[in-house]
Amino acid sequence: MSTNVINCLKMKFKRKTWIIIGLTSLAVLSILMALMMAFYKKTPQTLLKVMADNVDLQVKNVVYTDVGQSGEKWEIKADTARYIK
Repeated sequence: MSTNVINCLKMKFKRKTWIIIGLTSLAVLSILMALMMAFYKKTPQTLLKVMADNVDLQVKNVVYTDVGQSGEKWEIKADTARYIK
């Protein structure tokens, strides 16, 4: 049954009509893709804005946890941390 429908469509539409339908579909898909990219576009975040010459390592959003001998727990949360050798 599906081949009959396809054959019927082929006979009804000429080649020019199929080209117009294809180009219109391509244009619509291109516009939709451009809109999606515009809405979901995110600017890349700079990880290291300024770094001193003597810093060996600099990280962002740091959580440092230390447990002492008597069981006390220290947790430090920081936006940035630097390690200097």
